[in-house]
Amino acid sequence: MNRRDVIFTLLTGAALLFPGSLANAQQSAKPPRIGVLDPSPREASLERMQDLRAGLKSRGLEEGRHYVIEYRSAEGHFERLPALAAELVKLSVKVLVVRNTPGVHAARAATSSIPIVMADVGDPVGTGFITSLAKPGGNITGISNARIELVPKRLEYLHEAVPALRRLAVLANPNDQNMSFQVAELRGAVGKRGIELRIFEIRNAEQLGTALENMVAWKAQAVFPLVNPLRYSERLIQWAAQRRVPVMYAYNTDPPAGGLMAYDADLSDQYQRVAIFVDKLLAGADPATLPVERPTRFELTLNLKTAKALGLKFPQSLLSRADRVID
Repeated sequence: MNRRDVIFTLLTGAALLFPGSLANAQQSAKPPRIGVLDPSPREASLERMQDLRAGLKSRGLEEGRHYVIEYRSAEGHFERLPALAAELVKLSVKVLVVRNTPGVHAARAATSSIPIVMADVGDPVGTGFITSLAKPGGNITGISNARIELVPKRLEYLHEAVPALRRLAVLANPNDQNMSFQVAELRGAVGKRGIELRIFEIRNAEQLGTALENMVAWKAQAVFPLVNPLRYSERLIQWAAQRRVPVMYAYNTDPPAGGLMAYDADLSDQYQRVAIFVDKLLAGADPATLPVERPTRFELTLNLKTAKALGLKFPQSLLSRADRVID
């Protein structure tokens, strides 16, 4: 019997010994609620939610017995996030797991007392969520995804695959507070390579078509989507195949679906580590004292079939560094 089962048994026993407090004991014995606030579409987040549940299970937490999840998705419409965050706070969740930077902004505005566990946040110090990685200092802790620092490496790998690259189109969402950090990293990296950048902004997935048309008009030689909670990979993969345009994707789930290449942290490992924070906070830990962690595993994924269809051949120097090569 683990410690949660012991607590549950003690509460039930207290109700039998002190009938007058039966209602309070029954209320206390209910499993705590874990709120999940997600800017991304629900369908795009299924794997990450499975990873979170797997991480909780590995910690001895059974859904329905030791916790219940209250999941809310903005479906890619960030303007919905404040109301969804407020809804979760009203449900008296014990912990909030929040995906991406726009989600954490909304959650922080909704509560300063409920512990918030960040998942997939690029620069929590630069955005003002925490004081430092070692000492967060408030009600927010969790995982920093380090994707801002990955931008120069993603460009390096793309340039190796497309050495003649001179005109690079960047897909960016101005509603994501991490955009400016990523653009700054990218501008610093392209300056050394003689590559011209043009930013194509999309505030929602519906604007992708217009952005792609504008890229064609500009004669972009490759596309570089910045990390943001909007998920439009399927449409971008189809367009890239039709137009024969190389794309350096931000998520390692994209090359198996037909994308050319991606460099990313291991998200499955990252979300299972989020569960460790949730477990500690449910047990009473202070989020202000839980150091924010960074990913430790990164993966370069290449799709040979897509490269061949685009008329590209990955150099051996790139193939030798790939963690996964899709034939």
